[in-house]
Amino acid sequence: MALASAFVTGSRLRLIVFLFSFILVLYMGFSVLRDDIRSLAIHHLYSSTPNTTSKYPITARPPASESLPPPIPGKANATLVFLARNSDLQGVLKSMRSVERHFNSRYKYPWVFLNEEEFTDEFKADVMTMTNASVQFGVIPARHWYQPEWIDEARAEQGARQCKNWMSSMQFFFRHPLLQPYRYYWRIEPDVEYFCEINYDPFDYLEENNKNLWQVLTMNIGFTITLVELHRTVLTLWDAVKSDTYNLCHSTLFNDIGYQHSTMHCPQQPLFLKNSCTCNRVHTIDYRQHSCLMKYNKMLTGRW
Repeated sequence: MALASAFVTGSRLRLIVFLFSFILVLYMGFSVLRDDIRSLAIHHLYSSTPNTTSKYPITARPPASESLPPPIPGKANATLVFLARNSDLQGVLKSMRSVERHFNSRYKYPWVFLNEEEFTDEFKADVMTMTNASVQFGVIPARHWYQPEWIDEARAEQGARQCKNWMSSMQFFFRHPLLQPYRYYWRIEPDVEYFCEINYDPFDYLEENNKNLWQVLTMNIGFTITLVELHRTVLTLWDAVKSDTYNLCHSTLFNDIGYQHSTMHCPQQPLFLKNSCTCNRVHTIDYRQHSCLMKYNKMLTGRW
């Protein structure tokens, strides 16, 4: 009797384990498919939403700032900027090859490379073979690259573990003499790949409409990426600027420029065909849970 009871109990236990495992497998499978299904469904809804115009009209250009030189004839007053080390050479060449192929081979904007130390002859020679545009190399002063001596390095290192590497530690690079002639710059990073033909000049677009970074945010031109920021990287930001809330949305502009750099943005139709993109639209970050694009669309249209 005891043996039979133990057998029944064991059977029930195996049944429970089997059911639990089955449910777990279903859940994991659904989790994998959920993002792709959500992406396609939301894109279908969004693609049927009419375009909206900005409530901020483009007005006449004010007088040019005396601190800026006149625009370069035939194109905007702009440059392409790389903050890189000699060890980044292969990633730099990959990014340059992509930018030149899809954009700069037509517009020939100058390149400016900045480093904490002198670039090697090998670095310079390899970079020069990637473009027909002018190239300049410079060294960022230590005070603009490294932290001041009075910073407690131990405490800073502890805080850096919670934040995004030293991305913002070179915040004064724009003061470098090589960048002073320019009004706009496009900062390129190593190991970035672009997927679409950029058939217009973003610099010219900004200059013709007299837009700076903050004014661009009012324009209906779309986003390249709309990531949700990690809260631990901005622990004291909102308290410091005296606001009540922060939705953690981190947006980068120009929806029609498809690219990949750890995450991938792939333009949807009709931009995908118009710009001859080669990326996989299903894998775009735009409509996944850690994207803010759906919030932005809802803000504009009142619909998801």
